[in-house]
Amino acid sequence: MFTGIVEETGTVAGVRQTAAGIQLTVRCRVTGRGLNLGDSVAVNGCCLTLVDSGADWWETDVTDETYSRTNLGALQPGDRVNLERPMALGERLGGHIVLGHVDAVGEVLNAERQAFLAGHEVGADRGEQQSQKDHADRLEHRAARQHGGEHEAH
Repeated sequence: MFTGIVEETGTVAGVRQTAAGIQLTVRCRVTGRGLNLGDSVAVNGCCLTLVDSGADWWETDVTDETYSRTNLGALQPGDRVNLERPMALGERLGGHIVLGHVDAVGEVLNAERQAFLAGHEVGADRGEQQSQKDHADRLEHRAARQHGGEHEAH
């Protein structure tokens, strides 16, 4: 989980195709500190998993689905990206609780800027939203069945 507050801006050092999808290499100063392989890191708000790292860089694998449905698919070496390490329990929150997982693809319909505030109107495909809701409903139903089954066994 993340706060949604950008910790630093890094630079895309490499984008290459692998058997698993895309491997993204990012140069950074701060966000690699204290992370271990397998930890989550947010790149432009998308939750990715650290697969390799060095003193001033790290790499993540990006699935084809994530690559095609987010702005990560447009990244080229030299591009700047917003970076954030995951929250740690017991630390100050200072933002919001965000997952960094993509639920739907939207289109910015309207954007307004007033002084230091910005407002956006975003539309998403209703069919995709309904599909996400149906999936969540199925998971909730399955969890309820499993929970009920556990009580019957006791």
